[in-house]
Amino acid sequence: STPRRLLVGHTASMLTGLQVVSNDVGGQFILTSDRDEKIRVSHFPKSYVIHGYLLGHTAFISSMAAVTVPAQSGGEDGESSSHKMRALCLTGSGDGTVRLWDYQLCKEVGMVPIVLKQDSENDEMNDVEEANDEDVAEFMEEVDEEENNSEGTAEGEVDVVEDVENEEEGEDGEEICNARTVAVPISVALSPDAQYAIVARDGIKSVDIHPIPSPPLKSSSSPLSKLMPSYMVSLHKKQTVQCPSQPLDIKCL
Repeated sequence: STPRRLLVGHTASMLTGLQVVSNDVGGQFILTSDRDEKIRVSHFPKSYVIHGYLLGHTAFISSMAAVTVPAQSGGEDGESSSHKMRALCLTGSGDGTVRLWDYQLCKEVGMVPIVLKQDSENDEMNDVEEANDEDVAEFMEEVDEEENNSEGTAEGEVDVVEDVENEEEGEDGEEICNARTVAVPISVALSPDAQYAIVARDGIKSVDIHPIPSPPLKSSSSPLSKLMPSYMVSLHKKQTVQCPSQPLDIKCL
């Protein structure tokens, strides 16, 4: 029998996801995510050789998916042929964001807008909206007003306000928040053809399907093409599918 060996480990952290994927030189990578905000890209089976990291999240990685498809043809120079495939990784995080990565280049190429859920007394959480800079600014204005007008709050009562990315604290060190909170993505998936990113979020009885635009073709005539190590795509468009209850996991076959 083949002896067992340590394949991969993250120092002082807990793994939250693992994917084995192809790379553009005929080998394989192993993608591992953890509770320390990062995704590591290692060679497989020589997992002690690290290819790079996917960095950008500010909280634990809650879910991960990856897919590999042939890249578009059409580059006029030899540069574009060095990457023969489209290598995508989709990750969800406790910071509320869903990010799309090129794991071959170790670059972020897109981000799904943060979604806010509307808390209510009867726990209905189907009322959702996408957050933007104006929403964040509005939150902070409301917080300031509430802080100025709530000096007489009874003992034991805490007004809570969750910022989209950071938790604010009051003068007494108490967490402040309001009725709108970030919906954490609990499951993400990529279609096998890398055309769609699918997201399920905690407390929301629906699934969002985001089309993934094709990356722009490099043009040898453009001086910027040689300076840009990656590309960015917009993931703002979506189709929402309602579910009878909270979706827990998403798989694409």
